[in-house]
Amino acid sequence: MLTIGDRFPEFKQTAVVSLEKGKEFAEVSSGDYPGKWKVVFFWPKDFTFVCPTEIAAFGRRNADFHDRDTQVLGASTDNEYVHLAWRKSHPDLKDLPFPMLSDLRRDLSTALGILHPTVGVAMRATYIVDPQGIIRFVSVTDLDVGRNVDEVIRVLDALQTDELCPCNWKKGEPAAARNGRLRDAVLADARAAVSPAVVDDALAAAALMAMNNVYYRFRHLIEKPVYGDKPARLRMNRLVKPAASKVDFELFCLAVSAINGCGTCMTAHETVVLDGGLTDDQVHDAIRLAATIHGAAVALDGAA
Repeated sequence: MLTIGDRFPEFKQTAVVSLEKGKEFAEVSSGDYPGKWKVVFFWPKDFTFVCPTEIAAFGRRNADFHDRDTQVLGASTDNEYVHLAWRKSHPDLKDLPFPMLSDLRRDLSTALGILHPTVGVAMRATYIVDPQGIIRFVSVTDLDVGRNVDEVIRVLDALQTDELCPCNWKKGEPAAARNGRLRDAVLADARAAVSPAVVDDALAAAALMAMNNVYYRFRHLIEKPVYGDKPARLRMNRLVKPAASKVDFELFCLAVSAINGCGTCMTAHETVVLDGGLTDDQVHDAIRLAATIHGAAVALDGAA
């Protein structure tokens, strides 16, 4: 069975996408949602008892997935006409907002390794696939046991932070690099040692890099010139005009970029701070400090 870190197989399946006459079916492929996360879930059979509860639950939360820039796709080994008949006859499925894929030839189920060895239907599997097509989460339950859609969303939220998230973490709670106790302690020390403008710049740099590091890491890792030719259109006014020192602000950005692992951003900000008069030793000390704070945050979350 394919698992974490594997590339989700390419596919092209007929799907039920509407109940409107003449628009019921469409071809859906793995390349139809570029740049989006995908949640792909399978159920064993149409016209059964557990399956519609799950499908309807995913449908009710579709707006939440949409808010997370995620496309939901449901699939089973039934043909598209069975899907359509089921949607027409079941009140909870009539307004389903995502495609129901037909894996009639069992190509996708077989490629994923989720075809039940004796029954010959897809097992109750759920995949979270990142925008690069890599499987980041997989769960398979017994044919008789339904899954928890809230848990799928919780894991999706955690994956999209791109940070270490402790047990039972939920969106809005601190991840490893945002431990509340450590943050408050660091801010208290900083406010006692530097001006409010410097503290404000440090917070602004963290927020700005939370956006920039994701964007530029994507451009670097995907290695497609077409994205490099497109304007970023990200608001970076504070980077141009910080409240205090330009060099300090760039150093804050460099430290956050090191924590977030954006090589492109690290190179750019290191060049600016060195050109601004800082030494290699000063840069090295700043990154050591950032690494120590990040390590402390991880340890505190692990002990929580």
